[in-house]
Amino acid sequence: MEKLINYSIHILLSFVVLGSTSVYAENTIASLSANNDQGAITFELNGDFSNGDRSHVRFFIDSDNNPDTGYSDRHITGADYRVKDNKFYEFNGTNWTKMNSTINTSKQNDYISSEVPLSLLGSSDTISFTAVVMDSNWDNWQIYDGMFTYTLDQSPSLVPYDLVKFQSVLDQSKLQWPQSGTEVDYGAFQGFHADHFYLSNEGYMTFETENSGTKRVELREGPQEWSTSTSSLKHLIGEVKCFYPDTIKEYTWMQIHDNKNSGVGGINKPLVRLVWIKEKKDKAGHLLTDHLWA
Repeated sequence: MEKLINYSIHILLSFVVLGSTSVYAENTIASLSANNDQGAITFELNGDFSNGDRSHVRFFIDSDNNPDTGYSDRHITGADYRVKDNKFYEFNGTNWTKMNSTINTSKQNDYISSEVPLSLLGSSDTISFTAVVMDSNWDNWQIYDGMFTYTLDQSPSLVPYDLVKFQSVLDQSKLQWPQSGTEVDYGAFQGFHADHFYLSNEGYMTFETENSGTKRVELREGPQEWSTSTSSLKHLIGEVKCFYPDTIKEYTWMQIHDNKNSGVGGINKPLVRLVWIKEKKDKAGHLLTDHLWA
């Protein structure tokens, strides 16, 4: 099975595991927080959101630290910009004007975040913001009580364990570098091979092997999360930026292993391996180049 893709791809893998049922609940906002790397600031909202990824969110941002300029209403003071789900707006003194920028917004039942390029917010070292969350019908409004102030980190770490949006994955994973058997314990990433595993300025969790004398950098999720013995679907959804290197013939960018220590006859081979191959013939004998294969 092959598929030619662009540099950016979306993947969806479905497996049979235990599922859960969500119950409608009132929206509650427990806290606001933020973090930044060298290129973007991530606004974060923690709480209990009734519709999970179908909820709606608005972040109101005061980027000039002047409460007398911008939009003000109730707990919102001096907002110069607004994020509305994945759209970005600037306040012109009277109305909100939509800008030609798409915002990366992620929504879960207990966590919502929006990543905004710092280039859109001016040059201030301090940014204040608040948030409004709604259900899927744009109803059940809840607003955070007041503006939260965040001072930008001027020398942010590039390692992804500092980033909240990756924390749930990292807590259940270990990093393997530079070879099999050389790895860090689950969740213990502090100071471990940051030159080869880091957060890029574009916000990608990055695996780098150039000039390292190795062919392996792997983030390995714990096996307890996956099972084929249950009856409901679980989805693994990710956005992956693949590249076409000149110096190697192939690389694996994702694989799913059987658990060889499961005690049920597992094998130490991947059940699914997704790989880029520079040149490979398909079943009909046609030579294909720069393709992804499963």
